[in-house]
Amino acid sequence: MAGPFLHKREAAGGIRACYASLPDSFPSRPSMNLSLLFLPIFLLLGARPALAQDWIVSFKSRTFDLMEYRNAIRDHRPAVEVEAIVRGLEEKAIEDQQAFALEVQKLGGRLTKSWWITNACQVRIQPNQLAALARIPRVLRIDPDAKVAPATPFASPRISVFIDRSTNS
Repeated sequence: MAGPFLHKREAAGGIRACYASLPDSFPSRPSMNLSLLFLPIFLLLGARPALAQDWIVSFKSRTFDLMEYRNAIRDHRPAVEVEAIVRGLEEKAIEDQQAFALEVQKLGGRLTKSWWITNACQVRIQPNQLAALARIPRVLRIDPDAKVAPATPFASPRISVFIDRSTNS
């Protein structure tokens, strides 16, 4: 590679990798042929199309449980006590995921967020490292970190009649 520009084959492969990382159900996933139209723009800008992306990694197991939190909620413990329990769980999650964070760093990525309640974290890593990430033993699944919106119900007299009948109203 000479200077800041990519070889055409590298840039095309990177663009394909970016689009290939989108799920098939993604509504605006362009065709691979369309991605080649953007090749001259990427070459002129000297940009690498396969930029690091955010992914949600869920784990198979953790070294701590949530029983103390569960019991505090069930027993209606004061908010101050529950907050202290949550802070402790947040610290345990970070400690629990420390070895995983080192593995992610070895792959050129980084752990950006950690969630104790769902036993998951957010990582920023290049798409071409996802297969290696998936081979880490504790990893259960990897999902793209994408914004989603709930389905908006549409108004229909047939639906409301069905709901009324189904709930025995």
